[in-house]
Amino acid sequence: MKTLIKGGNVVFSKNNEILKQNIIIDNDKISGFTSEIIVADKVIDAKELYVFPGFIDMHAHFRDPGQLYKENLKTGLKAALRGGITTVLCMPNTNPPISNLKVIKDIYNRAKKLNLANLIISACATKDRNGEDIYNYEEILKYICAVSDDGNGIQNAKTLQNVLESCLNLNIPYLSHCQDETLNTHIHESEELMVAREVIYSKLTSAKVHIQHISTEFSLKLIEFAKNNNINVSCEVCPHHIFLDETNITKDGEFKMNPPLRYKNDRIALVNGLKKGMIDAIASDHAPHSQEEKKLNYNEALFGVSGIEIMTRICFTKLMEYGLCINTIADKFTKGPAKILNLKNKGKLECGFDADITIMDFNKKNIISSKNLVSKGKNIAFDGFRANLDIIYTIVGGNIKWQNGFLEK
Repeated sequence: MKTLIKGGNVVFSKNNEILKQNIIIDNDKISGFTSEIIVADKVIDAKELYVFPGFIDMHAHFRDPGQLYKENLKTGLKAALRGGITTVLCMPNTNPPISNLKVIKDIYNRAKKLNLANLIISACATKDRNGEDIYNYEEILKYICAVSDDGNGIQNAKTLQNVLESCLNLNIPYLSHCQDETLNTHIHESEELMVAREVIYSKLTSAKVHIQHISTEFSLKLIEFAKNNNINVSCEVCPHHIFLDETNITKDGEFKMNPPLRYKNDRIALVNGLKKGMIDAIASDHAPHSQEEKKLNYNEALFGVSGIEIMTRICFTKLMEYGLCINTIADKFTKGPAKILNLKNKGKLECGFDADITIMDFNKKNIISSKNLVSKGKNIAFDGFRANLDIIYTIVGGNIKWQNGFLEK
C-alpha cells in the first residue's frame, strides 16, 4: 500500500534541516520524498504540522510479567503511542526477570500479536539480576538489543568486566544503573563513583557502556571526559531530572524516584549537557505504580514516576523555552537512542528506513492530567503541566496507530 504524508514540516537529522516536503511510504518503508502530489492509497494531511522520525523510549518498565496491576504490555504500548513513541525498550526487572529464552519469547510474541508500538527487549545482564552469575546471551540474541540489571548496578567489578567482554563480542550495549550500594544510594557520590568505574571499564574492554538516568553535574563531567577521550560511553537523562529538583519533593511519594531529585545546579548542568551534545538520549524511565503505593509517606512510598505518554510534550515545551532547537530535541528521541541500541532502520527519515513516524502540532496547547492517562500508572510528576504542543499521529510500520486523541483499530 502506498501512503502519502503531504505538506508537513519534515524534520531531518542531517544538517539540522526542516523542509516542507511530502513523504512517500510503500507498505512499511519510507520510499521517497517529493514536492509533488502523487496518487496514493492513503493521504495524511500534515499541513502546518511537524513530521519526525518515530520517537524511541529506551527505558521503560511495563511490569509484565509479574505486576500486572501496575501496567502490562497492552496498556504500556498504548500509552507509548499516545506519547508519539513508536519503539520502546522494556527493562528486565520483572517477575520472573527477563533472563531466559522462555520468558523473552513470551514477551516478544505477545507484543507482536498486540501490533501496537514496537517493543524491543533488554535482558538481564546477570542471571535473574543476581549481580554475580553470567549466562549465555547468544541463545537469546535474536530477541534482545541490550543487557542491563536496571534497578541495581553490578557491584562486583570482575562480574562487570565479564559482562562487558560478552557484550563486546556480540556487539550489544550494557545499560548501567549507576549506584554504589556500599554507600547511601541516594547521595551524589553513589552515582558518581559507579559512573567513573563504568568509564574505566569501558576503556579497559572497549565495550559500549550506556549510563542510565544520569542526575548529577559531576556524573555529566565524567561522561564528558569519556567522550573527549574516545571512550565508548553514552548516557540518557529523564525529564524529571531536567525540569525538577529537590525543592519539588513533598511529604508523600509523588516525587520519589531513583535516582532522587537533585540540586538546582545539577538540573541546570543537565540542560546544558543537552545543549552541548554531551547527553545522547532522553528516556522516560516509565515506572508505573498504583495510587496506594505512591500516596504513602515519602519513606514508605515506592520509587518511580509514570511518564511514557507525557515525556515528549513536556520536553519539547520546556527545552524550546530553554533555547534548544527542534532538531536537537528530536535527536534525543530518535537518532541518539537508535545509535546506542544499534537500531539500523530507525531514528531517521530516510529512504529504506522503517515507516515509523510521529507527527506533532506545535499550536495545540493542552494540559497534562493524571485523570486522562492511557497508562495504568497515574503517578506522574507533571500533573497540571501546560504543554504547547500535542501528538496528532503516531505511525508504526506505515500504519496509523494513534490519531488526534484516539487509538486506531
